Amino acid sequence: MSRWVVPAVVVACVVSGCSGDAEAADVEGSLVLTDGTQIGYEGRGAKGEKCWGKGRFKDLAKDARVVVHDPDGEEAAVGKLTVGRLQGDSESFFAAPCRFRFEVPGVPSDADGTWTVTVGKRDAVEFTPGETVGIELG
Repeated sequence: MSRWVVPAVVVACVVSGCSGDAEAADVEGSLVLTDGTQIGYEGRGAKGEKCWGKGRFKDLAKDARVVVHDPDGEEAAVGKLTVGRLQGDSESFFAAPCRFRFEVPGVPSDADGTWTVTVGKRDAVEFTPGETVGIELG
């Protein structure tokens, strides 16, 4: 029975992040593009298909940089966008909204003040550690 203890601990560390730093947390959030003329997509544009930004949102696609800055403006941690997914069926020339998710691991959670997150070349968005970040661009 004890031979299963080590794998369970390893799985727990992979899922929750065993960095040894009790003062760190993950920042999670999503970014939604709503301007259907600025969204590219794979296939016929059906709900759940891959999507990405184009035109003025061309910097928003899978693996785009997500940077968290502390209240002093210093870079605290870096993550990236997941693949975008259409949130509904697209109609004629207008794509349905495209949602990306992100997670930035290892953000120190013991500081007070206003933090910011920047996705791609977009303006910074303020948040408080512990809350889910929601960004909508259209």
